[in-house]
Amino acid sequence: MLDILNDLSKKPTTELALQIMELSSENLILEQQCKKQKEVIDKAIEYLEQKPVVMVNGEPREIYVEDDNKLLDILKEIGE
Repeated sequence: MLDILNDLSKKPTTELALQIMELSSENLILEQQCKKQKEVIDKAIEYLEQKPVVMVNGEPREIYVEDDNKLLDILKEIGE
């Protein structure tokens, strides 16, 4: 980090300002990605905590993760 700061201090003000704007933009993108990932993780946790039940041959049965593709769909959102 100190190397980056030393390098930036040697650049003209305009170039430095442009680089700061670029870094700020990249930071904003990363913050948005982290927010989206947290939302998706929260959805997955909420879904897992619900433990939905379906009737199978007249008997109630909890749906386990391997029985349902919904969790997979939620987790795929992370990759977007």
